[in-house]
Amino acid sequence: MARRVCNVAGCPTITDGPRCDEHARPNANARGYGSRHQGTRASWQARIDAGETVTCWRPDCDTVLTGRAWHLGHDDLDRSITRGPECTPCNLSAAGRNSHMS
Repeated sequence: MARRVCNVAGCPTITDGPRCDEHARPNANARGYGSRHQGTRASWQARIDAGETVTCWRPDCDTVLTGRAWHLGHDDLDRSITRGPECTPCNLSAAGRNSHMS
């Protein structure tokens, strides 16, 4: 494999992969999307596929989830806690809010 510059803007590090060690993205399990998360999502998906009415877990949202266009939401403060099925807008807005907390 050819060596190249890290693909993160402004990083001059030469690497064998797309990103250098400093900018490498953690694996799915480290990000909270490992086998337990995938199994829980599959269980919810089976319920949705069976016709059960499943709504977004967020208290201020009553969106009915259909098809596969939904997320399995984590707790906003502790990603080791899975809260439940979540509509895409709620999931992405929570992720955006959390990325700006310090």
